[in-house]
Amino acid sequence: MEATTNDNKPVESAEPASKLQPRISIDHRFFPHIIDIILSSLSYPGLVACASVCREWRNKLRPRLFNHVAIFESTLDDETTVVRSRNTGWPDKSAVLVVSDPANVEDFRNVQLCSTTIDCYRSHEGFDTRQMLGPTSKWPSTFHRLIIPKDLGDSDRSSEYSEDVGDLEGSEESHLVRNLETFHSGQLRSQNAIYFIDYGEGQLTSSPRVLSSLSTLGFLTLSIACYTNPTSTDSRLSFSQPLDAQDLMGEMRGLQYCTLVFKNCVDHRSPWELGFQGLDSQAPQAPHLGAAGELINRIGMNGPFQVVGLENFVPPEHHLSYLQAICSQVASKIESEMSYEDGIPTIENWLKFRTHDRFREFMEDYVYNLTTVG
Repeated sequence: MEATTNDNKPVESAEPASKLQPRISIDHRFFPHIIDIILSSLSYPGLVACASVCREWRNKLRPRLFNHVAIFESTLDDETTVVRSRNTGWPDKSAVLVVSDPANVEDFRNVQLCSTTIDCYRSHEGFDTRQMLGPTSKWPSTFHRLIIPKDLGDSDRSSEYSEDVGDLEGSEESHLVRNLETFHSGQLRSQNAIYFIDYGEGQLTSSPRVLSSLSTLGFLTLSIACYTNPTSTDSRLSFSQPLDAQDLMGEMRGLQYCTLVFKNCVDHRSPWELGFQGLDSQAPQAPHLGAAGELINRIGMNGPFQVVGLENFVPPEHHLSYLQAICSQVASKIESEMSYEDGIPTIENWLKFRTHDRFREFMEDYVYNLTTVG
């Protein structure tokens, strides 16, 4: 019973809180559901920390960490494959879930059965395995993210796994890794993928992974980290790998819908200074609109799409005229007409422009982060 004063207020203990003995202690071995309740309320960093406490907790938490995973695959002689957990809310936190080994076939199976988001990194140059196995990772800037439908039942995932990968029990490690490429590619029935690529000094740096799964997709997002201004009239569009342009544009013809997201990674404070500065009255009818304009015009021939984020690169007073110029060029190529929606130029059922704020409202925070956070 607590001691009280005459005015019924508790007496403050003279002992520091660190020395006070707990009145009740709970042995979690006899109340396992309490631990389950605690673990279910943890944030992602808390899950990662608790997973390192002991094997029992690690096994208990693994299913929660398989929701979003990153697969690092090396094509060097060692053919190492490392699977780590991921969360766009805490991109610097992660935990190793499984490393390529015939004994870990069941864990790789869990990647498919439990994951709704899979990031795929394939390196022809290899990577530092020690870094991949350490407590944190430096994530590659170019990779692709597959969004697996949540309504794909376990039985469907399981049958897909057995058809594409086959029975890997007792197989050699190299056989396991070779089949993993099929396992986590477009064969996962993903109709939605996000390609994270870099733009700088006129070049798009695409993922070294071969662009071979696009034809199985319905929806593709190109999430472009721009380190120089893509709307500058001095900028031109080129690819770091010459074949990437042909592969990318060719495969995109079968898409149902495409989204281009331009992200501002320019170092200096005002990227507008180097951006599109308006149309010269003496300029030809088809002005050069920078690398962004070139890319949009190429993609505009393939099918319906939307463009996000150009407001970060064009001065406000020239933003509308820049969108009008792009819209006009695309409309002439597809023999359509430009119209306006809420004062923004658009091509009905074909091209729509959004700011990052409007895109976030439209997609909600979680999906927006999946689209923009590498």
